[in-house]
Amino acid sequence: MTKPYFSIVTTTKNCQSTIIETLNSVKIQTFEDYEHIVIDSFSDDKTFELIENFNSNKIFKKQIRDNSCFEGLNNAYKFVNGKFIVLLHSGDLLYSPQTLEKVKKNIDEKTDLLICNCIYYNKLDKIKRIWEINTNNLNLKNCYTIPHTATVMNTKLVKEIGDYKLDFKIASDTEYILRIFKNRQINYILLADFLCFMKLGGMSTSSKFVFKKVKEDLDIYLEYFGKIKFMIIYLKKIFIKFRQYRKLKDKEIHNKNLLLIKKN
Repeated sequence: MTKPYFSIVTTTKNCQSTIIETLNSVKIQTFEDYEHIVIDSFSDDKTFELIENFNSNKIFKKQIRDNSCFEGLNNAYKFVNGKFIVLLHSGDLLYSPQTLEKVKKNIDEKTDLLICNCIYYNKLDKIKRIWEINTNNLNLKNCYTIPHTATVMNTKLVKEIGDYKLDFKIASDTEYILRIFKNRQINYILLADFLCFMKLGGMSTSSKFVFKKVKEDLDIYLEYFGKIKFMIIYLKKIFIKFRQYRKLKDKEIHNKNLLLIKKN
């Protein structure tokens, strides 16, 4: 059996208001050599019912109970068959119908990571933050500048790196990216294009959990950079994030694209 080129991974829990738009943004892709792995953590609402009734023969759907998004990803990765993993949380949308096609044109099997840009939008469908990569020479000290969800990962690399650490409930993706760049030389490609729209409101972007996220981030940076450098690295990260909120280049174009992808 031929393996798909991409494995798109979505984990869900009580996402009935957003899951269909996420599934649709995958279904309308012009590049069709993919599988869509959707793992639901026994939602209390109609999320899994909507997934089961969604008209697509490319979705692998299963319910596995978890205690966090990252445990859900660990569970989902066990079912991956594709050469590359694309993350797409419920509420998030691939940027356009041509997104997978563009990624395929810029990647090959020797690539460990293909790193794209991403855009955050709110519940009113307004663009609030644009995360564009401006770093060329990526290494352990600056890999925090790349967005985890907009990073396409080689499945072989993911198996080599291992699971997300579950003692971090919000910032485990930060530790995961640092671990990738700490372990060995990474063959990466920076693609100056957008992979996805990310919906604000999850634990990592919610004001309700801001102090918990800060603590987890600081604990991770302390572990990787030591007592002297960890605060400097963290402050640099905050400064870069602040600039992403202030510089909304091409905001109207992105808003138009967001509405178009939601209508398909």
